[in-house]
Amino acid sequence: MINYTKTNNFFEVNMIKDYNSEKMKQITDKEVAFIKRIIPSDSLCLDVMCGYGRIGNKLYEAGYKKLEGIDIGNFDFIDEKKQFVFYNQDLYTWNPEKEYNFCYSLYNSYPSYKSFLETINKCYELLAEKGIIIIDIFSKEWRDSMPRESSRIVFEDSNVLVKLHRDYDGINEKSTYTVFNKKIMSEKVFSFSQCTITKDKLIKIIPNSWDYYLTDSKREDTRVDNQKNILILRKKERK
Repeated sequence: MINYTKTNNFFEVNMIKDYNSEKMKQITDKEVAFIKRIIPSDSLCLDVMCGYGRIGNKLYEAGYKKLEGIDIGNFDFIDEKKQFVFYNQDLYTWNPEKEYNFCYSLYNSYPSYKSFLETINKCYELLAEKGIIIIDIFSKEWRDSMPRESSRIVFEDSNVLVKLHRDYDGINEKSTYTVFNKKIMSEKVFSFSQCTITKDKLIKIIPNSWDYYLTDSKREDTRVDNQKNILILRKKERK
């Protein structure tokens, strides 16, 4: 079992939670099936903010041998070796000497619409003409249907207790992990706030340099509900 007490930020705690989650494994399988319907296995493809390789390793095993991934974090505390080519770089300042045919960014979180658009715009730079990105963002319609506040125990054993609290203000959801070390009676608290968006708003902010198809996680069977709005964007031809 990976040690929660050695985590240094929100994303490390969240990644350990997801890595140990049976539900997340089921979601991953569904997301991989969805990607496979859109991206050919012989394409030069980039996993944007690939984490520990949750999706990328599954695709590589399915024959996606030209798959590459990028993330500012290495996440080598997760006991899973990335099988694909990995760039431990900041996406937004990275300038590879190649163009990708496809890229995807699924189950990532954005603190604002601006950061979401910055990700889309950077992918525009990385893609070849008519290149395609699959990207998702949390749905406001879905979040509005859930309780504004919630708390639960994520993990507990004789050494550590991990709690997760969520607080939603109508647009942004603040998530807070408390990691309590029972041995030394101390705690770490990590928070992150992410935005949600409606389908109508999402259509309005898509840059006109893309052709788009808007769908959601329920329609594409990557979730049992419409938790994520999903965009499939194709880079328009230069005129």
